[in-house]
This record gives sequence, structure tokens and C-alpha cells, in this order.
Amino acid sequence: MKKIYSLLYSYADWNKIARHNPTLEIIKDDQIFYYFGANHSRDPQDEQYPRLRKYWEDFLQKTKSNKRVFLVEGGVRAVRANEEEAIRKGSEGDLVTLWASKLETPIFCPEPKRSEEYAELLKEYSKEEIAYYFFARVINQWHRHLKDIPDFEEYMNSYLKADQKASGWEEFYFSIISLKEIHKKIFNTDFNKDDKEFFATIINPTKDYSVINKIPRALSTFRDATIVSGILKFWQEGQSIFAVFGGGHVIVEDRALKELLV
Repeated sequence: MKKIYSLLYSYADWNKIARHNPTLEIIKDDQIFYYFGANHSRDPQDEQYPRLRKYWEDFLQKTKSNKRVFLVEGGVRAVRANEEEAIRKGSEGDLVTLWASKLETPIFCPEPKRSEEYAELLKEYSKEEIAYYFFARVINQWHRHLKDIPDFEEYMNSYLKADQKASGWEEFYFSIISLKEIHKKIFNTDFNKDDKEFFATIINPTKDYSVINKIPRALSTFRDATIVSGILKFWQEGQSIFAVFGGGHVIVEDRALKELLV
């Protein structure tokens, strides 16, 4: 993993390397790797979906006789009834899962488990800081899907329950009340769930608003290194690979994949 870490772009490089609608294609002998950088839109009319379909069809056409595997972000997904439902419930990850299910081709998620993320972050950050970061990330997510999921407490409590289990921190109390107290301790301000801009800012790894901004940088680097390691494993097995992840992953992993897969 050391070599992978050394090849990943850092967030200090972001302004130089960032690009719109990122994709990556690597061909070696008869193997093909296609990587689509998505925007996680749950709008079936979003302009990324015609591009994703074209990219998908091009990959299938070029890999008809190949061993192939499909990779998605955010865990292995349920197979939805149709494309519109897939996009509305799980954006591009659910859509590619639906497409892959019709081909009876294996689909995987090469990301670290949440418990592994907690263990990695604990090397540098406190439990309170880590728990608050994940809490703030879900609040930001709630804002983005506010019209579809209006009940804040119900939405948050489902995630907090999962965080309690994944962390293994039996003595740590994952609750909205306790995390409001942590908010006050870190920022010395009253908690305001409706401050959309605040939560978008503090979880942005390219910002330096507080210690919380450093956590997604560390987490993203760990995730990207793990994803690259997973891609490399399938590549070494002789698989052609179609992967769809958030665009930031494609950008940060670009140099590592170009060197390790060629």
C-alpha cells in the first residue's frame, strides 16, 4: 500500500488536477479498464446519465470476449425494478448494478469497511472528532435530499445507529444530543441543522475551516488507496473492469492507476 499512497494525488494538488466529468481509460493487451467519474445525482434527467450509458455500451462492445467485473461505490447495491427507481434511490451506483444484473456479471465494491475507516482515523483523530465528521456528512446529505426525506431526526438516527455498530465503541454515545454537545465544544457555537452552507464547508476536504476538514482528507486518501488496491487485484486476475465512483476518486487515483495498471 505504501507505493499506492505515494502515487495518489493530494488535496494540495486539487486546483491543478481537477477536471469536469472525469473519466479514465487504460488498455493493456486484451484488458480494458473504464473508470467513470460521477456526480451522485438522483435526478433521472441529469446530463451524466446519457454519458454513462454511452460509456457503458462502449465498454461492453469492446469487452465481449473478455472476463469482466463491475465496481461501484458505497457497497453492493440492491437491484431496482427499473432505471428511474435505481437513479432516484441510489444514483449511478444503483443504475450500473441494475445493468450488470442483466448480464449476470459479478459486481463488487472495493472500498474499506466502515469499521476499518474508524480504525484508520483513530490513528490521528479523537472519537469525538470522527463521530462528529460522520454526523456532519449525513446532515449535508440530508440537505441535498431534503425534499425527499424531510424528517431530520428519523434520518439521522438511522445513521447514528449504524455508526454505533460499525465503530465498535461501546462506551461512546452516538445520539443527536451528544453530537450537538460535541459541536458546541469544537466550534463554540450553537448547533443549527438548517445551516446548509456550514455543513457543506466543514466536510469539504479542500477547505481549512476546522480540524473536521482534515478528516475527510485522511479518510479519502485511505479509501482511494484501498480502491486502487482492489482494482489492481482484479486487473492482475486478468479481468477487464468497468468502475463508477464519484469524480473526485477518478481524479485523485489517476496517476496511481496509470502507473500500476500499465
